[in-house]
Amino acid sequence: PDGIVLDTTGADGASTDTISVDAVDAVASDTEDATEDATEDATEDATEDDVETETVLILLKDDSVEAGAGDTFFLLNEGEAWVAELSTPVDGQLKFVEVFFADVSAPKSCGRFRLAVWAPDENGLLPDAPTYVETEEHLLIGGGDGQTIPLSIEVDLPAGTFRLGVIHDGPCSEEDFSPALMSDDSGVVDMTWLWIPVDGTPPWVPASVFGVDGRWAIRGILEGEKVSEP
Repeated sequence: PDGIVLDTTGADGASTDTISVDAVDAVASDTEDATEDATEDATEDATEDDVETETVLILLKDDSVEAGAGDTFFLLNEGEAWVAELSTPVDGQLKFVEVFFADVSAPKSCGRFRLAVWAPDENGLLPDAPTYVETEEHLLIGGGDGQTIPLSIEVDLPAGTFRLGVIHDGPCSEEDFSPALMSDDSGVVDMTWLWIPVDGTPPWVPASVFGVDGRWAIRGILEGEKVSEP
């Protein structure tokens, strides 16, 4: 088919039907083309200590799951975020984030976004407030194609679980509508969150509460050190 029908639900609970490009198969497909320019400087040269630097693509805890386009999107208010729970196999620095946005409220959309990371504390617990959050905004568009974003801050992560989010700051201009982050149709919802900070209440809301039935189309690209096997 040329497109998919989206059940678009906003924070006010209103629902509308619209058509979007069927392009989210790229969420779990080969990432070489999408990240070629972003990762071309990564090296695999052995050091004197037999340690290699490599670029690690983090999609989710089970990176082998293949999934197509989801049919539910959630539109955020300003200051809220789509957040995915991911896991890195090695210590390293998060360098880039790849996202897939859909045009939901208009044929062409543009929004202002910042990236945020929730890293575990010394007890292994994930905080409510972001550990790292950008001050620089990125102008991102809909359309279903992957957009690779270089982080404007340094984010060092230990091996293990972390959360990666995209904070919505509003449309690019008064004439624009913001796009919505796409989801897949995997049925995996325990790693799919909305971050809605409200005074006096926990900010974490499972996206499944609003009908999202998969994982957010967001990837982290980390550069880490891998000790070679003897």
